[in-house]
Amino acid sequence: MIVITGTVQIPENALEFSASRSGGPGGQHVNKTSTKVDIVLDIYESPYFTAEQKELIRRRLGSRISSDGRLRISAGEHRSQIMNKRAAVERLTGLLRMALIRQKPRKPTRTPARAHEKRLTAKKKRAEVKRSRGKVDW
Repeated sequence: MIVITGTVQIPENALEFSASRSGGPGGQHVNKTSTKVDIVLDIYESPYFTAEQKELIRRRLGSRISSDGRLRISAGEHRSQIMNKRAAVERLTGLLRMALIRQKPRKPTRTPARAHEKRLTAKKKRAEVKRSRGKVDW
């Protein structure tokens, strides 16, 4: 089980893992081994999220989700497939945790009367300083 939050857990068999050859430097090793790991999670068809959670994920991770509702994460920075699998799972859990955090609604506030008055007084004082300079005659 992959624990996302206290209430959301996803079994590993719900994720689609695939391995491919990783690009970049690395000599002969990189040309013959499939170490890059891709994880795909179908967000829209997943029974592990509520409708509200799916909407939060769609809103926050919309640019990462394909049109058919699949979230794809890739990891290819390590030389071993196991390390890349761990990195991809960590990245997936981090993204989902971030997406499922509820933001507190903003409480509308007013500017205190004293601050408003102080700002206007400062503006009047500055205007008077500029006005007292007079015209410049070249």
